[in-house]
Amino acid sequence: MKYVIAAIAIACSASSALAEIPVSNPRVNGRPLDWCLVPTKECGKPAADRYCEMRNMGHAVSFRGQRSDERTYILGTKEICDLSKFDHCDRFSVIVCSAVLLDDSQ
Repeated sequence: MKYVIAAIAIACSASSALAEIPVSNPRVNGRPLDWCLVPTKECGKPAADRYCEMRNMGHAVSFRGQRSDERTYILGTKEICDLSKFDHCDRFSVIVCSAVLLDDSQ
């Protein structure tokens, strides 16, 4: 209970806002971001969350994907989607990250 009260006090004492930050066609190292965090596993939300976290933008609140014309970057393994192993690569078309923005003007 004391942690909840402390969290509320901290939240009220700082001027902050929750912002939704859309990232269209996210890329990592020049390549489209793969739909999966590791090949064929942890797809969608886990990969989108990791992308937002690595950019210091909180977590993913929404996302969309599509089949990719290019080889994609697999964030969890730092590999490139290998079309000799898979018949296609899927990528994110948009990720909307949610982050707390602090007002430093106080």
